[in-house]
Amino acid sequence: MCFMGTLTGYQVSAARAVFDSVLEDRGLVFTIESEAPFGSRQLSAHLETLLLGLHAQRGARLLKIAPTDEALGRTQLAEVLNAATPEGFWEMDRGVVRLGRAEVLYTTPHSAECVPGTIGLVEVAEAHLMSPFAIANAVATARSNQATTVLYGTCRREDSAFGQWVLQNQELQTHMSSQLHFSIGLNREPIQATRTLR
Repeated sequence: MCFMGTLTGYQVSAARAVFDSVLEDRGLVFTIESEAPFGSRQLSAHLETLLLGLHAQRGARLLKIAPTDEALGRTQLAEVLNAATPEGFWEMDRGVVRLGRAEVLYTTPHSAECVPGTIGLVEVAEAHLMSPFAIANAVATARSNQATTVLYGTCRREDSAFGQWVLQNQELQTHMSSQLHFSIGLNREPIQATRTLR
């Protein structure tokens, strides 16, 4: 499946970093900040399609958590799957998209802890709208599976949970070889840290 050419350079860099973390079971937490929700949905759909295709035979479970209905996210994923796979290779059933034995499960922050089975990737859509408790639960769910986490947000405030994760990732990546925070279509001055997540 060679379809990442439709993404921007920043999106491709983020997708590769997340993809490598998933394949190597590194369990990293990424923050991806975009100017509009479409940029995050597009990146997420391509990343999900790539991982679904890779694990279609042996199976994998990807978890997508969102505070609101993810219909637009599912539609974006369907468009990418239709372009990347032969007709009839994938299916959508309520809150699940399947390609072979691999699947993406869509859920709310309140139900994320109840998802059965092993999870390879946890994505959090609209993380800027979620509480510190909800984001912490999503990250804990991923860590209990040694899974990678991606927090997508469209705005950053230093007093928000998402903003604090951004600040933490920006600090962490100065001491390691991996890039943990990505900005898509943004031109902002860095904000000042007010506290650090544990």
